[in-house]
Amino acid sequence: AMTQTGVNAAAYLEARDHNDKLPWDRIDCGVNRDFLLDEAKKALTGAATPDCRNGLCQDCGVCNQETIKVITAAAPLPIIKLAHHERLSVPPISSIATAETGKLFRIRFAKLQAARFLSHAELSEALIRAIKRQGLTFVYSQGYHPHPRISFAIATSVGMESQAEYADIQVVACAQEPLQLQEEINALLPAGLKILDIKEMMHPAGSLSTLVTGFTYTITLPADDSLDLTGMQEKIHAFLQSKTVIITRETGEKKVAKDIRPFVSRLVLDAEKRALILTALISTAGTVRPLEILTHVLGISPEAALQARIVKTETHWARQ
Repeated sequence: AMTQTGVNAAAYLEARDHNDKLPWDRIDCGVNRDFLLDEAKKALTGAATPDCRNGLCQDCGVCNQETIKVITAAAPLPIIKLAHHERLSVPPISSIATAETGKLFRIRFAKLQAARFLSHAELSEALIRAIKRQGLTFVYSQGYHPHPRISFAIATSVGMESQAEYADIQVVACAQEPLQLQEEINALLPAGLKILDIKEMMHPAGSLSTLVTGFTYTITLPADDSLDLTGMQEKIHAFLQSKTVIITRETGEKKVAKDIRPFVSRLVLDAEKRALILTALISTAGTVRPLEILTHVLGISPEAALQARIVKTETHWARQ
């Protein structure tokens, strides 16, 4: 019996003018319209279309039997079934280079100018691609979907420049010195991305993400004469003297109250250079964003705050 969906489809097919122009008619996929219409009618009754490789041509429009023909591939080789004890053991991809046989390098890199607009996924892909093109072979993760062993201290922020991003990579043992690797990989990176340092890690204390304790930012204020630098100095002093500073963060449709004072260990204004030096702490409880300092602490409008140049200049680590 035909289902209700089938009845509706049949009624729609009969009611519709078959000469109507459809949105996808402008796309030539090779199969002609009449053949597709016949297939739609057959689908309603469950009728099958014979395989043209074993019978008559169905005139679908794809083959012209001259330049385009149906070619039947050769029969596959017979499958030999082995007893359980005879089955071959196929090594995983990662067996060519394991964490024990490879080398661990820690890289510090910068993302400046237009590169600051790269997402974390795009930045990761650019690094992986350049490292592979240089000739290094990654150590891969285990599992059904092996990935190159690369880990970052923290996901890089879109729109923010940085001179202190870190990543750990595991590669097969290589002959080049770190400085040579640095120069060769930099030649393959897009403009704005640059490796500043590479060093081999013999006995790492832990993953990068667990060792980071904070960041230092240099925030260059926009060239806006309406900004009251003297008033900013007073606001900074009041902020540093406070024990709690509650702000409201909007997360989707929710508003969350957050005390940002514990996350700031240093906040200095260089009036001559129109620059702020901010050292923000990071923990399981969170951190503070540079834009929150500009808008909530200094009272700069969100529009003006977006004109400020924010550069991460240093990453701080737990003592090892």
